Amino acid sequence: MDQCRIGELIRQLRRERGLTQEEMAERFCVSSRTVSRWETDRNLPDLELLLELADFFEVDLQALLAGRRAARGADRAAAETARRVADYSGEEKRRLRRRLHLLFLTGLAAAGAAIALSAAGLRHPAARFAVGFGQGMAFGMMAVGALMTSRHADAVRRAKRRLLHRAKGQ
Repeated sequence: MDQCRIGELIRQLRRERGLTQEEMAERFCVSSRTVSRWETDRNLPDLELLLELADFFEVDLQALLAGRRAARGADRAAAETARRVADYSGEEKRRLRRRLHLLFLTGLAAAGAAIALSAAGLRHPAARFAVGFGQGMAFGMMAVGALMTSRHADAVRRAKRRLLHRAKGQ
């Protein structure tokens, strides 16, 4: 896969359709800066967007990935497989996004409860424990959320899978 050739082909296809980078960005719900990065080989669209681009420009996914045109319909089975992988990938992203939203909402609720209890000025040890617990939960959820949205998230998920696999084997 030649990223330079892919960018050139995307630019060529966009120009043939008479689209500006802004118009193409609007069509695919990305920024014009993202389109520019595709065309200047600094970034590649994810698989779902590559499939949309192939459909929009009426080229095979293989041709798009190779950075050169090929006859439409050259390999339908490979395109269908890629489509299924993209669907699976999209579903995985949606699940992860839901989990992260839940984490952040839990952290926000814990922070709100801690603030409310602290503002009430209760001196009872249980109230102080609840404030500390709420603050700890808020901090923990925010830390986990930050970690899971960082570039290290994949490494954390792989380590988690290895640990879970070992636990099942024992």
